[in-house]
Amino acid sequence: MVENVSEFDLPAPAPIEPDTPAPVEDSSPVLAGVAPEFTPENADPTLDGMPEIRSFAHELPSARLKVQKSLVAIKAAFPESLTGEESEINAENLTPEDFEKLTNAVEKIEEFVINIAKNPNDMREWLINHKDPETALFAAFSEISERLGK
Repeated sequence: MVENVSEFDLPAPAPIEPDTPAPVEDSSPVLAGVAPEFTPENADPTLDGMPEIRSFAHELPSARLKVQKSLVAIKAAFPESLTGEESEINAENLTPEDFEKLTNAVEKIEEFVINIAKNPNDMREWLINHKDPETALFAAFSEISERLGK
């Protein structure tokens, strides 16, 4: 009869893995034969080097609601003339009021993208040093919004 637990030869506990696994680059994606944009060579390089965003897996519901509130505020900040699916930003078609609203919306997007990063300073530097900062900002916002929606 075993008199105490220490007599058992138990394996060491498994190490705790992080919540979010590192992304894996698929050299032969399933959809590669469907259309050219699904091949690795044609992937959008805009997000190359984008810093990691923080995980909300172990956050309180209020933290998740604050993120959703930020997304709603960003959507509401855009001028109505730019809220359609086919809308493009064209300075010639914007009124001064629309331009003001657009500027405020972009500031909100910057704040959102920077603050949701694991390291906000890294995200700020990535945006500033990107070859096309405006496109990178909108691509990062779109990517982050999509990730949060899952």
